[in-house]
Amino acid sequence: MDPLLTPPQDAPHPPTLDELLRRADTAARAGDWTAAARAWLEAGGRHGADVSAGLEHAASHLDDRADAGDAAAAGVLALMVAEFIGDLPAAADYARVAAEGGDPLGQRIWGFLLCEGHGVERDEDAGTRWTRRAADQGDPIALLNLAGSVPQREGDMLLALAAGLGVERAGARLGDRLSERDQDEAALRWYVWAAERGHAGSMRAAADWYREGFGGRPDPTSAVRWYLTLLAHGDGDGVHEAIDVVREYGLSDGDVRAAAALAGRPSAADSLLSAVRRAG
Repeated sequence: MDPLLTPPQDAPHPPTLDELLRRADTAARAGDWTAAARAWLEAGGRHGADVSAGLEHAASHLDDRADAGDAAAAGVLALMVAEFIGDLPAAADYARVAAEGGDPLGQRIWGFLLCEGHGVERDEDAGTRWTRRAADQGDPIALLNLAGSVPQREGDMLLALAAGLGVERAGARLGDRLSERDQDEAALRWYVWAAERGHAGSMRAAADWYREGFGGRPDPTSAVRWYLTLLAHGDGDGVHEAIDVVREYGLSDGDVRAAAALAGRPSAADSLLSAVRRAG
């Protein structure tokens, strides 16, 4: 079976904020400051949590380890300095040390900085080589980053591999690629897969496609589901489009309640139905 046509349903879902904070706390208690910092970084990057205190504490331990040649500590410091401090030359210094020490995170960051010319002179060829080294070690974001620098089929397979490791952005990008090639049924499957893992752009795509019948027959209940799900991701326009779909397709109260339940917002059904009735 072509892995591009069937998303991996057993791929992990992104961790919740509580999961990441518990992971960071457990690692910190065990003295694993590299793992603790990575969990705090993901909590801040993915969920917008204020993790500055934890990262500051972790950095005080990681600096000494990086100076002693710990490549994994240097890799985490590179990410921390790049994303939370914005000192790209310093991040490049840490990333280079980590990359040369064999750390896949450091290789991925060093490759990215080289490709973009951030904090270091731009060298796309060298950056791609370092990114590939990280990808060869199974770094999921390196797989994602490398996909745009290789031939189409190889890039598609790299995205599928990254998706299998739980990178929802990889599934969304693969959906875009398949859509551009008019493989709409497969594209919709990938959009739904990414939407189920919290990718807001894919929620919007799934909602619109189900509404219009791209990639299959129109499915207004699923369209309403994804429009309502967008509300939890800061997209308030979804409710207006949900109202339009309910009116356009004449959805029953039961259909609307089913869509709201699938969206994880059962209480939204009454508000949506009231808005539809007011709109006539």
